[in-house]
Amino acid sequence: MKKCVVIGILTLCLFLTLFTIPNNGNNDFGNEIIDNKNARDISINKYMEGFKNQYKNPMNIMLVPLDNRPSSTYYGEKIGRISRINILMPPVKIIGGKTTRGNVEEIEKWVRENANKVDSFIISATMLNHGGLMHSRNYTDDYYDSKVYDFQLIKDIKTQYPEKKIYLYDTIQRLAGSVWTIDDINNYKNILEWAELIDKADNFDDQRAKERIKFLKSVISKEYLNKYNIQRKLNHDLKLKMIELAEDGYVDYIIYSQEDAAEYGLHRLEQEELKNKIKTSGVEDKVKITCGADEIHMNLINLVIHEKYNTNSTFKINYSDDSKKDFVATFEDRPLEQTVKEHVEWFGGKIVEDNAEIEFYIYTPVEKMRMDMFISDITRALEEGKSVAIIDISYHDDKILFMKSLDEKIDLSKLATYSSWNTVSNMVGIGVSHAVSYNNLKNIKHNTRELEVHFNFLYERLIRDYIYDAIVRPEIIDILLSNGIDQYNIENENLEEVEQSITKKVNFYEEKLLGDFHNGKVDYKVKNITLPWQRMFDIKVEVANNKNKFK
Repeated sequence: MKKCVVIGILTLCLFLTLFTIPNNGNNDFGNEIIDNKNARDISINKYMEGFKNQYKNPMNIMLVPLDNRPSSTYYGEKIGRISRINILMPPVKIIGGKTTRGNVEEIEKWVRENANKVDSFIISATMLNHGGLMHSRNYTDDYYDSKVYDFQLIKDIKTQYPEKKIYLYDTIQRLAGSVWTIDDINNYKNILEWAELIDKADNFDDQRAKERIKFLKSVISKEYLNKYNIQRKLNHDLKLKMIELAEDGYVDYIIYSQEDAAEYGLHRLEQEELKNKIKTSGVEDKVKITCGADEIHMNLINLVIHEKYNTNSTFKINYSDDSKKDFVATFEDRPLEQTVKEHVEWFGGKIVEDNAEIEFYIYTPVEKMRMDMFISDITRALEEGKSVAIIDISYHDDKILFMKSLDEKIDLSKLATYSSWNTVSNMVGIGVSHAVSYNNLKNIKHNTRELEVHFNFLYERLIRDYIYDAIVRPEIIDILLSNGIDQYNIENENLEEVEQSITKKVNFYEEKLLGDFHNGKVDYKVKNITLPWQRMFDIKVEVANNKNKFK
C-alpha cells in the first residue's frame, strides 16, 4: 500500500514538473516561457496544448536518410530529440556510405517491417533510387542496368497506411560529379565549368563560353562526359516520375532540393521542366523546389511538427550587410534572401518585421564598426528574451574575428543556434531547423532532457562550424599535405592518428574560445572526433557535459 502511495506521489510530481507553466518572469534555462506581451500570430494556449500532448505521447517518425554521414542522420536525430520526437532510422550497416551504396533491398524490407511503429515517413528518394548521395552523381553500368526504381514501396505503404503522411525528398543533381580521391579534382573542376558554360552557350549565345567549351571537351574524357550525361538524365527522369506519386495520392509532400549549383547550368533547365510538370499535374501545393541537400530532412521534421501542432514560428531576418540580400553565393543558384525565405516558409514559418519569436542574424564580413553594431543588436535581442540564431557566412580569419568579438559581448550558450557549415543553403537550413526546435521548447514548461540535447547540439555546432572549420581543419590539412596524405581519402593506417590529432587540437582551443560552456555550472568537453568517411570534410563530434547541470 505504502509503495503504491509513493509511486502515485512521484507520478504526480513528474506530471507537474512537465506541464506546470512558470510565471516568475525569469529567463533561466529549464524555467522559462516567452513573454506573452509580445504580439503573436499564433495562439500560445493552443500551441502549448499541442506540445503538452506531444510530451505525453511522443510522435514517431521514420527517417530513411540521404546517406550515413552525421549531417544526414545524427543531426536529424538531434532535432527530433529537442522536440521530443522519436526518429527511427534503418541500421547503419545497411544505409551505406562513401564507397558502398546503401542496400536498398534491405532498407525496403526494414521499412515494411517497421511501418506500423511510426506516425509518418520522411524518405530520401536519393537513397531509394541510387543508394546514397555520392552514388547519385556517378553512373555505373552494373547498378543501373539491373535496377531502375519503381517506387512500389511508397505505393504499398500508402495503400496499407493511408492515414500516415509520406514526405519524400530528393536532390537535383549538382553540376560536378563526386570526389572520391584527390585524383578526381580535375574532373570535378572541368565538368563543373562545362555544365555551367553549356547553358550560357546554348541558351544565351555566349561566344566566350562556346570557345571555352571547346577546350574543356578536349580535356574531359568522352567516357566520363557520356556517363555524366546519362546519370543526369536518369536522375531527372526519376524526378518527373515522382511527381506522378503526388498526383496519384501516394505521397503527401515532395521537396526537390538543388544541390551545389550556380546561376547558370544544366540544372536550370531541369528545374524549369519540373516546375512545368508540377503545374500541369496540379500538385503545386504538394511538390516544392528549393536549394540545399544535407539539411532538408531536418526541415521536414519541422514541417511534420508544424502540420501536427500548428507551430507557426515567426522570424525577423537581420543582415550585417543589407546589400548581400541579392548575393548569390558559391554553390548556390539563387540570391541569399530567397534562400532564407524558402527555408523559413516551406515548413510553415513566417517572416515578420516586428515582434518575432526568432531573431535570425545573418553575418557576412563587414568593417569593424558595422560588425560591432551588428553584435550590439544581437546582444539586445538576447536581453529581450528572443530566440537568437546566428548564421555565419564568413570564413577563416573573418570568422575568427567575428566569433571572438561576439564571445566578448554575449554568452554563447544562450543562443538558439549557431550555423556555419558548408554551403549557404546548409547553413540557413540547419539554423532554421535548430532555432525552431529550440523555440518550441521555450514556449512550454520543459524538462532538462531536451535542454541537454539542445546544449549538446549547440556546442557541437560551435565546435564543428567554428573551431574545426576556421582553425583546426586548415592546420591538419597542412600536416597531411606535408606528409603526402590525401585529405579526401585518408587510408586506414593513418586514420586513427589523424582523428586523435584533430581531437587534441580541438580540446586545446575549446576551453580558450568557448568559455561560456565551461563556467562552473556546466563543463562541456569534446570526448572524441572521428572521420566517418575518412576525409577531412565530414566529422562526427562526441560531446560530454561533466557537471550535468542545466537549470
